[in-house]
Amino acid sequence: MTADFLEYFYTTEYDDKVILKSGGKTYTVKDIKTLILNKPVKPEVLAELNCFDFVVEILARIFSLKDIYFDEQQTAKVKEFCPINPKEILIHFKTSGSSGTQKEIVKSLENLISEAKDIQSQFPQIQGLEFISTTTMNHLFGFTFHLMTALNSKSIINSDIVSIPENINIKNACLISTPSFIETMLKYQNSPVIMPKMIITAGAKLKNNVFEYAKNISDEVVEIYGSTETGVIAYRQDYKVPFNLFPNTKIHTNDQTEVETIYSLNSPVTIGDKINILNEKQIQILGRTDRIYKIQEKRICATDIENKLKTHSIIDDAYIIKHSDKLASLCILTANGLEYLYNNGMTELTKELKAYLKSDIIPQKWKFTDEIPKTQTGKTDVKSIEEIFNLNLSLPVICEKSLSENKAEIKLYFYRNCNFFKGHFDGFPLVPGVVQLFYAQYFTKKIFKIDCVSGQYRKIKFTNIIQPDKLITLELEQQTNGINYKYKDENSGYSSGLLPIKSFDEVSK
Repeated sequence: MTADFLEYFYTTEYDDKVILKSGGKTYTVKDIKTLILNKPVKPEVLAELNCFDFVVEILARIFSLKDIYFDEQQTAKVKEFCPINPKEILIHFKTSGSSGTQKEIVKSLENLISEAKDIQSQFPQIQGLEFISTTTMNHLFGFTFHLMTALNSKSIINSDIVSIPENINIKNACLISTPSFIETMLKYQNSPVIMPKMIITAGAKLKNNVFEYAKNISDEVVEIYGSTETGVIAYRQDYKVPFNLFPNTKIHTNDQTEVETIYSLNSPVTIGDKINILNEKQIQILGRTDRIYKIQEKRICATDIENKLKTHSIIDDAYIIKHSDKLASLCILTANGLEYLYNNGMTELTKELKAYLKSDIIPQKWKFTDEIPKTQTGKTDVKSIEEIFNLNLSLPVICEKSLSENKAEIKLYFYRNCNFFKGHFDGFPLVPGVVQLFYAQYFTKKIFKIDCVSGQYRKIKFTNIIQPDKLITLELEQQTNGINYKYKDENSGYSSGLLPIKSFDEVSK
């Protein structure tokens, strides 16, 4: 291939080349041509399509439209493959941005092809690999690597989403994934069935221990630094070294950080990161500049507080937000932290952390969980964190989760000063049955993405009472007629029941 993937469709030279796999079937260039020519462009929103249909749909739109929208209905039908001008094909992406405000980012096909070519030039070893992914293609990370880079490097797109480590079972694979997925693999020691040749990850910084783990399960690891606005900016292959700038990318730092790039229609692009320029080719990423909160007329840097908390032996990770004009901290406890909680209680735990920060402005609200919520693209899910702090009920400490396809076990610590113990009952506190039902529903929605609808709750039994400062396991299991839940510990069962839901066929639609 002398130009880019467009040449696949202008000649018959590549008709026999396999470029797409789905559900165990292979599709050649000729097969894709046939699918595009024989199927009208679908009216559905691109974001709702599975990855196989997405590939066919996006290619159909490239050859039939000058503007491609991820959220507009289009009905044009491809007639033939005439040469197109990549500068005229505009693709519209949506990004939440670090502030949570949704923005539309427009890129030309030329931007995306140039970016894919530069990625391939930096990593020629990806040529001919089979690309698999834990992410979808309707955001830029998946689009850039799972689709564009694969198409422009004579590689194969395997459109079956990798949802569990057991799906990583293909020889000569390039795995496109997020730090959060790899971190979960490390946490539960779930190794791939077959080691991928390469792992490419983006969306958030890889922790050092997660980077080491990734290097142990793959021949090569590439951490990408970039954004929807800029495209790729830099990369590194070890956490001990600086980031290397991609070709055709330059960084300028004055009062703000600007990225000059050919991977964007608008250049330079202002970004919200502090960058230390080491030389013409290498940079050091110092952190965000847009997470400064004003509290009591003082400017507070959230990342400084997070970094300080993470140096304490009882904190593994933390994320700070501003909530109701106060700082709120969502934390993950280490094994030492959980032991401290069990031995000393929640009041002493938060007192210890506040004293450790030694600051005039410290978090006033604290929640403790087993992981910082992430979006599918691997970025911190600020909306989900805000929802946690918006709960009227105290959230029990989430100590650990064990997940499978249709079953989950969540270890919960109902600490003594949870607000639902007030009035239930003086001198003999216990977790009310309605609270147990609420958290069975709450975790069903969080884990299985299923809303339990109102209706008759069935088979509800209360066999023992749950008192404060107890570690309890909530077990959830999908059944054809609902979600079975059970609160238990090593010695006893406490309550159980069946949560009513719509049929799983309806839920999946």
